Amino acid sequence: MENKIAIFDFCGTVVPFQSADAFIRYATKNYNVHENKRIEKKFLFWKKSYISIVMSKFFHYSITKHVLAKMIKGMDEGQIQKFAISFFKDEILPNIIHETHDLIIKLKNEGYHLIFVSAAYGVYLQQAANYFGIESIISTNLKIKNGKATGKISKDCVWKNKVKMLKKENKLIDKKYANVVWSISDSKSDLPILLISKNKIVVSKKHQKWIEKYKNFNEIIWEK
Repeated sequence: MENKIAIFDFCGTVVPFQSADAFIRYATKNYNVHENKRIEKKFLFWKKSYISIVMSKFFHYSITKHVLAKMIKGMDEGQIQKFAISFFKDEILPNIIHETHDLIIKLKNEGYHLIFVSAAYGVYLQQAANYFGIESIISTNLKIKNGKATGKISKDCVWKNKVKMLKKENKLIDKKYANVVWSISDSKSDLPILLISKNKIVVSKKHQKWIEKYKNFNEIIWEK
């Protein structure tokens, strides 16, 4: 079979945290401090909101992610790129889950075409892809206009969007996903991308009971 595909989620799978909000806070630590304090209050309000919880659980839409992205509004694209490089070195690289690292290297050595499909922001996800030698990324992106961040994000690469975006943006994917051999994630929210694959692996710190309902799911329990 040509172009055997292995798909990796990123947040919770390659690193043990949600990286999108972490990157925004990292990049804006000393940026628009007064305005961003106001945005942070909105973030905390929505985080506790019943509406936000319902939107996330049933519609896979993160209000808080969209709110926090406003913090980076107006920042130069070049500066965002610099922060992406340092964020990868400071926050991503020291926290890579060893078991996932080893699996990426193993599958790469076996000739698989590896793809990150993640709601992480592409600007730093590309740094991780470069580090591992991963050929393709499908991601959520910060919107840029006239060289500056708009404070908005592209279509969020979550739930069924992951499958739609994968099929649209990667021409190596067979129409019936016949060449998608592995899908690796940490979360039930990635069921759509897991279920198109012949082999599914759930990476987590402890056993996930939900996988017991499905056949042909494997599990990697990682240790930090």
